[in-house]
Amino acid sequence: MLKSSGLPKKFVPRIRLAVKEDKCLIVVYIDVDDFERFEIIQTSSGTANIYQMRNTYDRRNVKPQHFSIPSDEDSFSSILFGTSAILKHYINDPTIIGTFELEFSERDEMKQEKIVEDIERHLKLIDGPDSKLLIKKLVTNSVVHENVAAYALALLFQFDGGIGDTNAEKLVIHSKAAFPIQAFDNVFELTNNGDMYRKWRYCNSMITCYGSEGVSLLYKLAEETECFATLRFSQKYGSCVFDDQKFPIRRLNEKVELKRFVNKERNQVTRMNKSACGVWFHCLSLENEKKYEEYFKKETCGLRWFCKECSDPFEYWFYHNLPRRVYHETEWCDVVDRPESKEKLLKYEKELEVVKAKVEIEEKEKQKELEEEKQRIWEEQVSFFVTSHVLILLVFQNLPRNCWTRLPLELKHEVIKKLDLMSRHAMRTVSRRDRVAVDSSHFHVPRVRLSIKEDKCMLMVYTGIETFLRLELRRGKGGVAIYKLENSYNMKEAGIKQIPKTALLPLSISILKSLFLYKSVLLGTMEIEFFGKDELIHIELTSQILKRLWKEIGEKRSFRVKRLVFSPNMSREIQGFFVGLFGDNTVREEARVDEILIGADHLVPEVLVTKVCIQDEMNLRNTRTAHNMLKWVRDDVLGRMKWFENAYDVGFTSMRFSKPYKFPAGGFEVVSNEMLNEHVKMSRCVNKEENLVLRMNQSSCGFWMNMVKAENEAEYLEYFKTETCGLDTLCKKCCDPFDYWFYRTLPRRLYYEPEWCDVVLCQTEEVRPSVEYLAGCAGKLIKDIVAEEKLFIPDEKNQVKSWGFRKMVENVERSSESEESGESSKVEEVEQEVEVEEKSSETICELRVEASSEFSKNVYHFIDVILFSIMFFYMLYSFVH
Repeated sequence: MLKSSGLPKKFVPRIRLAVKEDKCLIVVYIDVDDFERFEIIQTSSGTANIYQMRNTYDRRNVKPQHFSIPSDEDSFSSILFGTSAILKHYINDPTIIGTFELEFSERDEMKQEKIVEDIERHLKLIDGPDSKLLIKKLVTNSVVHENVAAYALALLFQFDGGIGDTNAEKLVIHSKAAFPIQAFDNVFELTNNGDMYRKWRYCNSMITCYGSEGVSLLYKLAEETECFATLRFSQKYGSCVFDDQKFPIRRLNEKVELKRFVNKERNQVTRMNKSACGVWFHCLSLENEKKYEEYFKKETCGLRWFCKECSDPFEYWFYHNLPRRVYHETEWCDVVDRPESKEKLLKYEKELEVVKAKVEIEEKEKQKELEEEKQRIWEEQVSFFVTSHVLILLVFQNLPRNCWTRLPLELKHEVIKKLDLMSRHAMRTVSRRDRVAVDSSHFHVPRVRLSIKEDKCMLMVYTGIETFLRLELRRGKGGVAIYKLENSYNMKEAGIKQIPKTALLPLSISILKSLFLYKSVLLGTMEIEFFGKDELIHIELTSQILKRLWKEIGEKRSFRVKRLVFSPNMSREIQGFFVGLFGDNTVREEARVDEILIGADHLVPEVLVTKVCIQDEMNLRNTRTAHNMLKWVRDDVLGRMKWFENAYDVGFTSMRFSKPYKFPAGGFEVVSNEMLNEHVKMSRCVNKEENLVLRMNQSSCGFWMNMVKAENEAEYLEYFKTETCGLDTLCKKCCDPFDYWFYRTLPRRLYYEPEWCDVVLCQTEEVRPSVEYLAGCAGKLIKDIVAEEKLFIPDEKNQVKSWGFRKMVENVERSSESEESGESSKVEEVEQEVEVEEKSSETICELRVEASSEFSKNVYHFIDVILFSIMFFYMLYSFVH
């Protein structure tokens, strides 16, 4: 009894059955580079040997299984019986075969029919009357007669769903290439629903002369068919052929360009198609073109298995490796087109030897690369094994605690990579060497938010999606109280720390500097919020911030920020000041103003309206973005874009939509339609009265528009051409995951932080209610949404807080009793600022941990745990692999 291979019972990509005079071959393809292979060979004693192999072509080391031939059968028919038994053993009734490949070496039509009849008789004998194989496509080699293929289809197979393909394939080998270059497809019948029964004349051909000779063969095939013939080029060899044809280009659909050539002498039309995937030609008679026009328009990629992106991965792998049969399976190459004349056969044999030599060289190089990769992995594992044992001895033997300082910098970096923000900051205060190790290890923080009011400040550090650290600093009697929260807005859960004789804003900036003013830290977004509309107060706050950073400016140190975001109430002068103060020109990309238009029952972004000004000399995009949650914004799309375009600086205005939307283009006239790039289709509209240009863009992601004054359009053309997805934070696929989450949940500030909500404009079509009113209305809806989300999030009751955020509530009133009663005057506050810098290091250490001594006791234990964890998992990985 044959051993089971554990094949899937529902679908098999491909099965190949090859029949010769005294032997048969069955190959069951399971997946890419994964196949089961059986060779059934007749012996001189009248029995058969079955060689079963897995992922190999060499049967020399395989022990054959003997198969007894029934006495009432002739020897060849008995081999077919064994072949049928193997087929039914591995392919049970529920299995669907993607492609069944049938190969005969015998050219006699009567003998081919006899083989088909014998296989049918054996299948019925083994499995009963209903023994047909369920397939999606039948492929034969060119030796099989057309009538025999139809006969086999009727007796042996049944199409899944009643519709499928029948193809005849042959491979043309050329010594100058060992990979497919062209494929010719001759379509003989097209069913009503658009599915084809195809007969392939040349498929996977090794033809290098793809120019006029290939096209001339296409013309010849088109004359023989009732439908059309197709020539497909590999992705490397099609573009130059298409570009050399001097015919007008028109757009067939959003992805395909078309050149059309009519040959009146032949009464044929050639349709040359080009997409981002590659090039393919269709050729057919003039009277049939209209009949198949709808079929052609639906094509977006006509390369089939030539295209890696659009084709099935197994089909792509199979056909690109099909020529290797001449090397791996020399005796099973009937798919290769062999000439019949002796002279051509002699030339063919020479060509075949060259191809075999090329493939053999490729196989040896591939094997050499695999051996080198195995050797490299083995050396790395040995090196790590030795290092791991040394580290384990350091950790678990009673050696001095300063063993950490003896580790090389590379190993320290591996530990530091596992640390969160506050643990990194804690390690910086241990020693100078640890400070160097931390500062030389890069760290990215998605977003930091600094909000400043007259009597309190708030520092929000977003470390990831749904994870953040929140510090709220409030001015109290004789000092500042710091409320510390992690992943929570509930002030009842806050740890409170009282810092006496300290001013509010200087302490806030000192914390900001201590955490982020290093070259190793990169901030994705820095959000700065001032509250109120009094510009004099804003200027005073700005001057105080400048004073606290004056020393760093002199030393040419600055925060490394990719994007600066300001609240809408900040003036342009204040924004410009922060661009210079907080921006490193080497990493800075954008400065923007965010505002939110929200309603009581509209909490999800519908439309983004953005005014963009690109300053090349500063490598900076200045933008003002309105995140609209309101349905009525869509009612006057062009009106709002015109207002933005005219209200702010020179630039262009973009409007991005979360869902497809149609609107009347009043005043604008469409002047052209074109493919802006391989992803974007653009319609250009002009309003001559107002001197405006509207560029409407459509991609697979969605729809967006750019409006610009006509005289400024040329300045931004290069920017427009690089856009592949213009939806910004509305696109889940293209947007950064953190930014997508942040802006979709931004309206929740109304519920969680009603007193920190100046970014919300809260306007409706008719009135602008107060934040308090809207927070009350929207808060109920947000509360329900949050409650529903929590049902699907596991409750982490024993979650360990970050260093410095473990709850430690001090009696703020008692700690302040020793201070002088009453608030300090502004003069006293200024005098106290001198002391803040000296206390900043100590203050931040207190924010990290409850006491600096606690860290010195626990940090080495923490490092030991991290080191051991890394070593354990690496050793486990090495053992498994």
